[in-house]
Amino acid sequence: MNADFSLIRTLTQGAVRVSDDNGTTRFHRYSAAQDAVYDGNIRTIATSGIRLEFETDASAFTLRGSLRPGSSRFFADFDIVVNGIFCRHESIADLREQPEYSFEVPLEEGRLNHVTVYFPCLAAADVSELSFAGGTVVRPVKRKQTLLCFGDSITHGYDAHFPSQSYPNQLADALDSEVFNKAFGGDIFRPALVAAEDDPVRPDLITVAYGTNDWSHSQRIEMVEHAREFFALLAKKYPAAKVFAIQPIWRRDHDRVTAVGTFAEAAEIVREAAAVHPRSTVLSGLDLVPHLERCYSPDGVHPNDFGFQFMAKNLLRKLSAAGVK
Repeated sequence: MNADFSLIRTLTQGAVRVSDDNGTTRFHRYSAAQDAVYDGNIRTIATSGIRLEFETDASAFTLRGSLRPGSSRFFADFDIVVNGIFCRHESIADLREQPEYSFEVPLEEGRLNHVTVYFPCLAAADVSELSFAGGTVVRPVKRKQTLLCFGDSITHGYDAHFPSQSYPNQLADALDSEVFNKAFGGDIFRPALVAAEDDPVRPDLITVAYGTNDWSHSQRIEMVEHAREFFALLAKKYPAAKVFAIQPIWRRDHDRVTAVGTFAEAAEIVREAAAVHPRSTVLSGLDLVPHLERCYSPDGVHPNDFGFQFMAKNLLRKLSAAGVK
């Protein structure tokens, strides 16, 4: 059985749009107006947070497609979880040399299998074929709530080689949520992203994790104004959602003083701006990832897969304390 475009679209989570380009299925994290905010930058096409999730009685499934650069990184990885067990990792070291992917995953026969395919965080994965061997049932899995994640490269997934280990994906799994990842590598507080009117996502929970790039590259008044406007727009657009403002996590060069001020001052700007939203909770970032080089990529800024394990675990602890289930 070959899944047609309509079926693939129903099995997709984390995409606000799914398009058919001459038989190739493409996934979009951003609405058209949100894409325009970034003026065609390739980071908007990365499939961060996007997954196929379904139940099937098939004996195997096959996924094929192509890859496009979606960041400054050129690795592309898929994770496959079947019936709650991590069973497969497909890794493409350099999509410029290997721009296509193909894999077949056997499934347990005689039962309804729950399958999750996590797409690459830092590349765009298009689908040309999704097919099923045997069986008669293929149906989507619905999550109980919706999680919307705003942020910079850390939320985008730099530098997770296992996409299931990015902290938004870990939060989504633990909280039984469909995650929509709006993060963009290198980003700062960008009110225009929230102001875009054509985004169909209606979240129950929102995380906001900016500040480290604002601290590095902005003037103090810019960070203050942009952060306040960002949270004010969130309050207007999503008045019923619970909002969690994540202050910047530790980075190797945290002891610098920039045009914004100290790293601690940047965190305080986030705290003060979040207070504009009546349903916001501020979460300290400094205790999320251990201050150890082995938890980070060589740049000392982005957590690696090991670091993301700590980040997600500690965020979940804080969210639980705030009443999130």
